[in-house]
Amino acid sequence: MAKVLVLSDSHGNTKTMQAIINLEKDIDLLIHCGDLEISSEIATLTQMADAPVYAVSGNCDIFSDLSKRVDFDFKGHHILVTHGYYENVNSGIGELKRKAGLFGADIVFFGHTHVPFLREEDGVIYANPGSTDKPRQTGRESTYMIMTIEGDEKPKIELKKYSF
Repeated sequence: MAKVLVLSDSHGNTKTMQAIINLEKDIDLLIHCGDLEISSEIATLTQMADAPVYAVSGNCDIFSDLSKRVDFDFKGHHILVTHGYYENVNSGIGELKRKAGLFGADIVFFGHTHVPFLREEDGVIYANPGSTDKPRQTGRESTYMIMTIEGDEKPKIELKKYSF
């Protein structure tokens, strides 16, 4: 079984990210959907996670060298990661759907809204883990996602809350 930790919108709060990584333990991959706001982005995350990292820049990552999107294969799935700002996700997932088709993705992770989101449409999973630092949903709880993939089974994505 593969375990993937998905974070977003941490806005420089490495303490919370480290606490979540320590809580989840033994992850195979870490995905960050942007707005890291830390100067040594990938190096810092890789060191904390002790796992491969895929991360993208968000609208607050002004001086970042990270790409606006990344797509890759993992355990039989093609994953697209983007922040969401450039796809105008505040107005819906229409542009994410277009890009999922363009890149052949069956899983799309995004951030930007600071509100968790999980939906499957036409065989594509769209998931936003919310924010680890500045949540905006009712209750304003820090959230992240864990995706598990076991063999040929459909990926399972669980929204989790983190309490300080």
